[in-house]
Amino acid sequence: MQPGTLISPHIRLEEILGRGSSGVVWLASNVAIGGTLAVKVLGAAHEGAVDTVRREASIIGRIQSPHMLAPGTRVTPSSFYASSSPRRSFAE
Repeated sequence: MQPGTLISPHIRLEEILGRGSSGVVWLASNVAIGGTLAVKVLGAAHEGAVDTVRREASIIGRIQSPHMLAPGTRVTPSSFYASSSPRRSFAE
């Protein structure tokens, strides 16, 4: 995937925010209503990652929101808060 890719009719990837063991987190924009969000695009599974992804999917699957993509997609959207680190965000 690259910047500018539409992963749904309304969600466009903008830039990579980080990479982790289970995938890549992108800054994305909602082209229909505006605003930004974070999207995790899952990568190839390796030992331990499958359980983590299943746990995340289980939790996210219980959230009923028009801002969430349909179950079964390989992305996990969430709110985006600009900050140098998650710890700093919670401390502020």
